[in-house]
Amino acid sequence: KTGFAIDAITNDEFFPNAADAMLKLIAYNVYQGFKREVAPEEAKNFTVSRMRRAFWLIPGVIISHARKQILKLWNGFAKQVQWLKMLQSARQIE
Repeated sequence: KTGFAIDAITNDEFFPNAADAMLKLIAYNVYQGFKREVAPEEAKNFTVSRMRRAFWLIPGVIISHARKQILKLWNGFAKQVQWLKMLQSARQIE
């Protein structure tokens, strides 16, 4: 649960804190499902911060052309092949 700031209390009142905790819990559960269903085998034991560093904190540019939006990733991105496989796997989930 580290990486989702579940231990951080943002308000003095009960109900906003309860709602915040529930949202963080949902995010944690979605992340666990993502790791189980989509992540490559070598990334299944990654922590949240390591997954962020490895797959999400990468340079990219969104290009709009002819009513289409294209995400262009940096060519030197070390885990680009795994990232594209995760994208394909995520698209197949219904």
